[in-house]
Amino acid sequence: MSLLQLAIIALLQGTTEWLPVSSSGHVLLAAGFFEASPGDELLINAVSNLGTLLAMLIYFRKDVTSAIAGGFELVAAPVSKSPLSKGARLAAAVIVATPVAVLVAFAYEKFLPESMLESMRSIYVVAATTIIFGALLWWADVKGARDRREEDMTMWHAFLIGATQAIAAILPGTSRSG
Repeated sequence: MSLLQLAIIALLQGTTEWLPVSSSGHVLLAAGFFEASPGDELLINAVSNLGTLLAMLIYFRKDVTSAIAGGFELVAAPVSKSPLSKGARLAAAVIVATPVAVLVAFAYEKFLPESMLESMRSIYVVAATTIIFGALLWWADVKGARDRREEDMTMWHAFLIGATQAIAAILPGTSRSG
């Protein structure tokens, strides 16, 4: 691939990551348009997501710092018995959500045959999941509650977020931010 093609894909990734659309799906489609090999598609997606991770860590640095400090607060919580701060609740939610996502991803890699893994990255699957999950996001936007606050989030919500993050990471065309 040329540097221009890589720059276009990186720009596409950086832009779509912040929207409730599938950045991975768009990167996959662009890589396919530029006739990248399947191995190159995975590498491009992984590397472009590292850039997104760095940008998100910089943008959310206060939240990340608060969650790290909250992790220490969680360790001390049984002794201190004081109410948990926002950072501690965020750290607890991450602790609940992460193993769910990891277990689903592990099962995905371990138990699905290679042919199925490859077919899940086809442009037809990306197109279908983009349409289906786009319709689900539209429905949620129309029907969903609009008055929830971060303080209303429970550990059950964190568990569901971890599960949906795993599904969205596995199926290109689904939106993790959505």
